[in-house]
Amino acid sequence: MNTPAELRVDPDYGNRRGYSANALGIEVPLPIADELADDLVTYGDGQTVLPYEHFSLVMSRSRRLAVYTAVNLDGERTVDTGPRKHDNWVLDKRLPDDVQIDSFLYDRTPFDKGHLVRRLDPVWGETRDEALRAEADTFHYTNCSPQHEKFNRSKELWQGIENYILDNTDLFHLRVCLFNGPVFAPGDPTVKDVPIPREYWKVVTIRKADGSLSATAYLLSQAELLQEMLVPDFEFGAYRTFQVLVSDIEEKTRLSFGELREHDPKRGAEGVLAVQPIELAAFSDIVL
Repeated sequence: MNTPAELRVDPDYGNRRGYSANALGIEVPLPIADELADDLVTYGDGQTVLPYEHFSLVMSRSRRLAVYTAVNLDGERTVDTGPRKHDNWVLDKRLPDDVQIDSFLYDRTPFDKGHLVRRLDPVWGETRDEALRAEADTFHYTNCSPQHEKFNRSKELWQGIENYILDNTDLFHLRVCLFNGPVFAPGDPTVKDVPIPREYWKVVTIRKADGSLSATAYLLSQAELLQEMLVPDFEFGAYRTFQVLVSDIEEKTRLSFGELREHDPKRGAEGVLAVQPIELAAFSDIVL
């Protein structure tokens, strides 16, 4: 049996397209991070947005992790790049090493390098080389966040939300704009002097074939598992994925999604209709 080759990052970062705000045929801009401006990592001539192939991200200096990632999915131009290649995580040479967390956190700990932008989400394009470049780009340390191995390997509902929406909604050209990231909160537990996020969020934005925009938000927690790790007698509870309001994510992250909050299907013309989070037991529970 042939062993899959190792993915290699293209070192010419000048050819990266990054996240496209116009992928849906209507502008879906990056989140506004003005409240976090003093903590954002800059490079070049003061830029904060790091472009990769079909996705972009913004880094926190204090946490050394991505504040958020933004990726375009294109279901019409997905490329099959074959079986998963050997993981080869790399630092982004556009940034100083000391604002990125490399393998030291993950060595001999129960944490996985959890992809923020999933490996296959940006794997599309006009050529196989373009798709492979996007796949390799997901293996930058800037695109991973510490996720407990039990959490990272068993969140099937969480990982499949985008695919469910692609497969079950009448979309504009089968395209999705996805934002996600960790929640940075006071009191996050530390491992090797690194604060570990207890929650992760995502905002999935689609344009339906009728032209209407929809933005749905989701939240998942690994807090109980971290508690179990720090307090051995603590019994870990079940994973639960919740659909929440886009405005809930704004409150937790101090990001602004602008008009997207007005296109949340949990809101009505006269205000919020479903304030309480919806616990998702199945994809069919999602409100689109």
